[in-house]
Amino acid sequence: MKLNNKTEQQEGVSLLANWFAQLMLHGRRSAEDYQSLEQVYHDKYEAKAMLDNAIQQIRQQERAVGRAEGLEEGIFKGRIEGLEEGIFKGRVEGKAEGKAEALIVLLENRFSPLMTEEKERLFQLSDEKLIALLVKFYSIENISAFWREIETH
Repeated sequence: MKLNNKTEQQEGVSLLANWFAQLMLHGRRSAEDYQSLEQVYHDKYEAKAMLDNAIQQIRQQERAVGRAEGLEEGIFKGRIEGLEEGIFKGRVEGKAEGKAEALIVLLENRFSPLMTEEKERLFQLSDEKLIALLVKFYSIENISAFWREIETH
């Protein structure tokens, strides 16, 4: 349909363009939209500008939604990764603590009760070091040799 100076055609095209813009922006046409539907565009440039504006608004809305969804996804992903890392770290630390506790029980049963500082020192050792000490436990002759073993490695 071509726009020209005939008022009837201008009104028809304007109604169609307004209806299309409302449909694009809101997905429907509500009762409040009737006033904006009745606006008459006097030439094709006005109608094109109105449609371009509607399309631009839709794109801005989509970008805002996309940014919000990206932000939500990033936060969710960060929380999941943090949770996984925390669980893993907790398991590793828990295993090391269990090995330190086992070593303390073995040392106290075989030799003598340990002082608080000695126990704390064992809890600070790495998992690998604790495993090595547990393996060597029965070959160690006395508590002094045990503490030397910690310091040499």
